[in-house]
Amino acid sequence: MPLQPLPAADITLDLTSLNPIRGHTFKFFDCSSAPLTVTIDVMVAKNFQPPSYTMTPRDLHFPVDAGSGTALPDGGKKYRFNLVLPSPQPERSTSYTFEFNSQPAIASLGRPVPDDSPRLSSGTIEVSGGPMYP
Repeated sequence: MPLQPLPAADITLDLTSLNPIRGHTFKFFDCSSAPLTVTIDVMVAKNFQPPSYTMTPRDLHFPVDAGSGTALPDGGKKYRFNLVLPSPQPERSTSYTFEFNSQPAIASLGRPVPDDSPRLSSGTIEVSGGPMYP
């Protein structure tokens, strides 16, 4: 039986870039009473360590293990994080600030190489909705 492709991520962060996105707000609306899962794919450049993250307030399963990653054509890897957030409260939104970063796997010897700087992407996940009653 062939493997089914993973569904698309809610958020994709590209840490292969020297200037990853920072300060963006990602908005989600959910009217269920269940926790909300936000899927984040983080792409990391070749010769960089797997990403780590912080979130305030923390997601319900902090820290999430993204596994060993999936190879990208350029030699980097893509890591998938499924962050589980508490169910939204009615008529109120909750903001979660996050930061993903990746460090060079091997420190450069001799002269520093500009591409060896740590990569950081940050932003906010805003969740609103909550259970709706007639």
